[in-house]
Amino acid sequence: MSNMGATVRVSQLVKSYGEHVTAVDNANFEVRSGEFLSILGPSGSGKTSILMCLAGFEVPTAGRIHIGDRDVTDLPPNKREIGVIFQKYALFPHMTVRENIRFPLKMRGMTRAQSDVVVEEALATVRLTELANRMPAQLSGGQQQRVAIARAISFRPPLLLMDESLSALDKKLREEMQIEIKELQRKLGLTIIFVTHDQEEALSMSDRIAVMSRGRIEQIEAPDVIYAAPATRFVAGFVGESSQISGRIAGTTEQGGVSVSLDGGGSIDCRTAPHDRLEIGAPATVYLRPDHVTLGAAGGPDTMAAKILSKSFGGSAVSAIGELSNGTRIAIRLDPEEAKSVALDDVVHLSVQPGQSMAFAAEEGGR
Repeated sequence: MSNMGATVRVSQLVKSYGEHVTAVDNANFEVRSGEFLSILGPSGSGKTSILMCLAGFEVPTAGRIHIGDRDVTDLPPNKREIGVIFQKYALFPHMTVRENIRFPLKMRGMTRAQSDVVVEEALATVRLTELANRMPAQLSGGQQQRVAIARAISFRPPLLLMDESLSALDKKLREEMQIEIKELQRKLGLTIIFVTHDQEEALSMSDRIAVMSRGRIEQIEAPDVIYAAPATRFVAGFVGESSQISGRIAGTTEQGGVSVSLDGGGSIDCRTAPHDRLEIGAPATVYLRPDHVTLGAAGGPDTMAAKILSKSFGGSAVSAIGELSNGTRIAIRLDPEEAKSVALDDVVHLSVQPGQSMAFAAEEGGR
């Protein structure tokens, strides 16, 4: 079973509910053939509304949707030839695994002989051949997920949509399914649009991530770029763990960034988003990743003093919370051996990797 995934183009998409609720506000993006794109955002950000419009279950208020060379904006779901997997897999409880997978083929008029070949191939692809005659109630959560995937890809759709499809699984099984889905996507050449609120899921699975907030796409980029170079305050705060520290712009750096004098003492050299124009003396907010902070010596560049409020062992690292002199709390990640030298209520000097943190203009009325 192989397939060439479709390109997807969403142009000026708007989805409103009544006069006062705009779930999707002028979304524009393209998905390449064979690409895995995650749409990431909190509840109410508009990500599922985009997926519903793509699937044909919702009618856009404005804008166009192209899948491959077809404008599908006005087509019903059954004419779009899209595979869809929701959080609840919607397996037919009265059908066996094999019958569930055969169902979309039967609806498309495929003969029994033809569908037998396709079903067996789909079963082998998701490693369920030995469970083909079981009922859904006899399967584990991960096995049910595989049945849903096999059913969705059995008719070889050019596009697969997945809406929070792994959220019902426990952590270990979810991580296993993430790997399996990516392997399957690469093997079949599928184009996948994956909707999730789980940033770890998006970071680990995606070729690119579209981060959404309040109906708008804040940034669409590769996972490493989203994490290391967030384009907006929202992306910086939502994707990955970060501490927010207030300060003022003290100057510029040779690398094209800015030096921020922190309200809680110390200073940090930061990068800025391309659209931000930060003037000397202007209030700013620094977004600091825990893995960019280490124990350092007093008085060095990019350092600050913090009182250790808590420590928690997490296996390969120890997570700690430090408090600056103005009460701002920051997250710190320490090596387990390094953490042994630090006790609660100790005042330590923290060193920040220069140029790794992001500075944004402070919001009016606060950080």
